[in-house]
Amino acid sequence: MSNNTQNNQHLDPKKKVELSDKMKDLLKARKAPEQPLFSTEDPSFEASIDQEVSSLIAQIEDPEKNTQTYYAIQNIIVGLIPDKEIRRPVLDEKNIMLRGLKKTDVRMSFLSEKVRALDIIHEWVSTSGNAHDLYLAFHEENVRLGYKPSEEEE
Repeated sequence: MSNNTQNNQHLDPKKKVELSDKMKDLLKARKAPEQPLFSTEDPSFEASIDQEVSSLIAQIEDPEKNTQTYYAIQNIIVGLIPDKEIRRPVLDEKNIMLRGLKKTDVRMSFLSEKVRALDIIHEWVSTSGNAHDLYLAFHEENVRLGYKPSEEEE
């Protein structure tokens, strides 16, 4: 006798009927025609598709601009923080932000991510911050994006 048969013998008769009914319901549902998840006749459907396509098109990258932006970021940080030992943690945080959760070369990050890095650098320069302030700005952005745990989570 199999284990399932032995286990079924110990079930309360009401429980057997209940399980049998659930199985029948599951089988009926499986044979029922599938209901569509959305209606293509809904006017908002076409608008949402148009919005999605526009969003995807906006993400198409210009490789030359992307490369120029990456090296501009590098040159700004190297130029403003000449000490390699102090600069290294800042570059590490910047690279985490650009790479995100992807395991790719930082230079392959999206242009929008590089533009955000430039915004952070611009804010830092405009407030006359020191290297530690730039490190913290990138670190806080990494926490906000979920790339690093916050202090409360550690």
